Amino acid sequence: MAKSRTAEIILSALPYIRKFKDKIFVVKYGGSAQIDEELKNDFAKDIVLMSMVGIRVIVVHGGGKRINHYLDRLGIKSEFKDGLRVTTKESIDVVEMVLSGLINKEITALLNENGAKAIGLSGKDSHLLSSKPLKNGAYGFVGEINSVNKNMLDYILDGGYIPVIAPISVGENSQSYNVNADLCASSIAKCIKADKVIFLTDTKGVLDK
Repeated sequence: MAKSRTAEIILSALPYIRKFKDKIFVVKYGGSAQIDEELKNDFAKDIVLMSMVGIRVIVVHGGGKRINHYLDRLGIKSEFKDGLRVTTKESIDVVEMVLSGLINKEITALLNENGAKAIGLSGKDSHLLSSKPLKNGAYGFVGEINSVNKNMLDYILDGGYIPVIAPISVGENSQSYNVNADLCASSIAKCIKADKVIFLTDTKGVLDK
């Protein structure tokens, strides 16, 4: 019975596998799925499965809860305005270290352990994400992406790798900027003309039609 059920599932999935082969999916990975061990493993298996059936996947991750944790430990206050973290000169270094140095490498390792070919990137690598201060610096070192290095993403995807991107961008004088992960995923999807954008998050958004 189990073998019959498995065969049935595979057969029902075949049309979708054919439909989405070589398509580009951008997945924004955040919320409890980044913390809960079972959800983390489910996420990794899903990404590996998509890659195995020929979908070209780009992962963009957030990390707000972990950033809050380390800012609190260092005694640096967090302020949110219009749903965005106001990022001071003092906190941008912590934000970059947590996103690019800690979370990014954890996610990359998790995917690789589950059989993926993943490579971790910061938006600063090869000017993958270039930005200017959002609303002329009204939110501190929060960036608004004005260009995405599409050639670099194409090169990585063509090599069969899954780019795992930390939403840190680069501005003038190599200044780092914190970018909202949802907006980062949207900018990348738009630039690379992705076929689907998937948001994994706890935050309520547009939930109806």
